[in-house]
Amino acid sequence: MPNPPEYAQVGGVWDRLSTKKEQMRDGLYKLLAIMPYDIITLSTWNRLIPQWMQSICDLMEDDDFSEFKILFSKIFEPDLRPLPFNDEQLYQFITDHLITGDERSISNALDWIYALSLMEISIPFPILLDAFSKCASRISQMELKRNNENGLEEEHISLHVSMIDIISQQISLNDQLHHEVNLISELIFSTCAIILQKPFAHCKHNCDNPELDEFLDCSACQQSVFVYQTVAKIMERLSPKEQLCISVNNDEPAIDWKTQITNVSPKQSPVDKSNSSM
Repeated sequence: MPNPPEYAQVGGVWDRLSTKKEQMRDGLYKLLAIMPYDIITLSTWNRLIPQWMQSICDLMEDDDFSEFKILFSKIFEPDLRPLPFNDEQLYQFITDHLITGDERSISNALDWIYALSLMEISIPFPILLDAFSKCASRISQMELKRNNENGLEEEHISLHVSMIDIISQQISLNDQLHHEVNLISELIFSTCAIILQKPFAHCKHNCDNPELDEFLDCSACQQSVFVYQTVAKIMERLSPKEQLCISVNNDEPAIDWKTQITNVSPKQSPVDKSNSSM
């Protein structure tokens, strides 16, 4: 456990003055050590790993995640993990929160995926995109917190931003894009379309607060722009350039007007010939 009871704080880092980061690293090493012995069942995993992920997200800065990269790679990477779970079971603790959780659970699950992305852990796209599609459909019908100043649902917008940002990060990490680019691209575009179809806010938004500098100080506008810019970059990255070559059959030869004018200019025009004969 990331926060063991006092009677369990014995030996190792607990016998000396240690930081919370060192304590968590020591706990993860112990967790990894018992994984090959089939002690951790699926139900235990779904209760245990969310506590570890939430503790890491709450206590660690973005720069600290790299120190846990090797440990989490040994836990989540298919070629290294000792757990007897398939991909769906391994990430069930995330998909369950996204599909059936409330607003707070969804936000926590997105934080966990973001942390895994910072540690360069690639999540299978079919699992991730299916969960995001269902999650986007749910949050459009949920009663979310509204902003007291202008009535906007800041948390609702942040969920869209997180999902789009995570998709962009996972594209850079997922190796199967090189082998199944057509199938994965279709899934990515369809999921992004579902997310964009869902309203970011249930109310009409105008930047008319006199205390704000309109767009520059409006978090909702900036987050919306970030979403669409990220989707545009995803499309540019996945859509090959010059994929189609449009050919046109020429019914008649093209006319080079410059050449014709050059050939005619030295010669006397018909009008000039008629004038000279008179």
